[in-house]
Amino acid sequence: MSVRGAGDQIKAIVSTWDGISPQAHRFGGTEYRLGSREIGHVHGDRLVDIPVPTNVRNELVAAGQAAPHHVLPDSGWVSFYIREPADVRRAIALLQRSYDIAVAQRTKPRPGGCLAAGVSDVTGKAEPPGRPMMIHQLRIYEIFERNKPAFHARFRDHAARIMRGYGFDIVAMWEARTPRRTEFVYLLAWPDEDTKTAAWAQFMADEEWKEIKRVTSAAHGDLVGEIEDRVLVPAGYSPRPLPGR
Repeated sequence: MSVRGAGDQIKAIVSTWDGISPQAHRFGGTEYRLGSREIGHVHGDRLVDIPVPTNVRNELVAAGQAAPHHVLPDSGWVSFYIREPADVRRAIALLQRSYDIAVAQRTKPRPGGCLAAGVSDVTGKAEPPGRPMMIHQLRIYEIFERNKPAFHARFRDHAARIMRGYGFDIVAMWEARTPRRTEFVYLLAWPDEDTKTAAWAQFMADEEWKEIKRVTSAAHGDLVGEIEDRVLVPAGYSPRPLPGR
């Protein structure tokens, strides 16, 4: 069962939200993105899939406001079936919830502000020695041409979203090539080493992420080969790590 025109009604509303870009979804239908982050997608006039943090997913499912995702039931995604006209409004409300979470995480002040670690945002002088310095973490993954699209889809749609839920500040992401391999490189910003360690432990223990890795690896094979991890501590005379960060 579906509601004729539901997808168009949803698109007419969601497309007006600040920063939202409607795009064709790879499995059919329309997805809505805030920058590089998907807030949900609509399959025709019958089904809406929405990514939310795991705690919000549990809340929505327990309240009967959404169902576990129809393909990944243990993930942070939820599914909502459009069966009557009033469901269009409910679907938009769920997309609004995802959008509000994305906006809040996008605009959350970064620890240490946008200046280089160890520099006062008022005087430009060095901070007292006891104040923690912001660090950056460089991650380099070996990826494979044979299943590279699947890797990017998994990182873009799942890993990055779950990471942000645990406080990961993803500064930038790149793809690079060396004479012997293709690499995916990304940079994280952390207020201190303890925060970094705790956040990684939470992410690696996340049940949704474990399930997503299991499902995608079964479908596509290993998506990542060698991993390099480097913690970057700014030199005392370093300028800002990145413009505007």
